[in-house]
Amino acid sequence: MKLQAYLEKKKVLTLMKNFSILDSGANWIHFNTHDDNSKTQQIFDKHKVLVKYCSLPHDTRSSWCRMTIQPDMTSRPFFRELVNEQ
Repeated sequence: MKLQAYLEKKKVLTLMKNFSILDSGANWIHFNTHDDNSKTQQIFDKHKVLVKYCSLPHDTRSSWCRMTIQPDMTSRPFFRELVNEQ
């Protein structure tokens, strides 16, 4: 992972401290919320953000979001709205 992507991922993880997060060694994370990403889906639909949802073993929630970390993602409107909702 490049330095810029690594630093952005660190910011994302810090700002998403109220989320359930499954980190990876790559440039993506899985995350979920107390409402099984219901508000997340609304926010992403509103901003036309494309992500994938799936279930994970040993968890009852079915809408874990797999999100790729993009450069300057933390400054984008969809991300600011997402972290302010939690």
